[in-house]
Amino acid sequence: MKITKIVAALFLVGTAFSASATPLVSGIQTNVAEASFLSAGWTEVSASSTDQYANIATSVAGIGQNDLVAVGVRDNTTGNFLTVAETTLGSFQTYTPYNQTHDDNGVSWYYNAYSVGFAQLGASIQQNEADVNLFQHEGLSWHAISNSYGGMWGFNSSLSPDTFFPGWATNNGQFISTWSDQYSRVILTAAPDTQNNVPEPASVVLLVSGLLGLGVMRKKKN
Repeated sequence: MKITKIVAALFLVGTAFSASATPLVSGIQTNVAEASFLSAGWTEVSASSTDQYANIATSVAGIGQNDLVAVGVRDNTTGNFLTVAETTLGSFQTYTPYNQTHDDNGVSWYYNAYSVGFAQLGASIQQNEADVNLFQHEGLSWHAISNSYGGMWGFNSSLSPDTFFPGWATNNGQFISTWSDQYSRVILTAAPDTQNNVPEPASVVLLVSGLLGLGVMRKKKN
């Protein structure tokens, strides 16, 4: 009887952990409702008008480097993202030199005190100061500065940024200026995807079988 109860408890714990993980969606997403992220377990950390500047540290406050982030531009009239992509905070904030990107989760990311954003995987960017190649590929590009260099006009691609400025986005081939309070710069977070660190159903089945076998052996001895 005790063995049966232990087996049932282990099975429930293992499947519960597997279901609680938040997996990343690869690539750039467009026209996705923010509500769908929230219902999937994401939490909005910051939302600032894209026609205004925003402090980066404040925008990501409370997010750990290994936590997941979804970065995007929301159309406030519909509640949908023009464009959004997912990664970890550490990946999002990885410094990249001028006109260079790093690839993660099916997206090319860039981050320096010229501009911050993402592009289609493998796309070539041209930071002037934002990515003017957005006319040619999907993505978003926010002007960014370092206040330690030149104050409010501290554009310097050799530095990491500390402030978001207005910028641009592409939605299914349509280039959109987001210098308007119609749009918001949104950052959401979720717990890291722990699916590889918890028991998978197959592993739970093996564990259950082993425990049942032990139970049978104990009965035979008795």
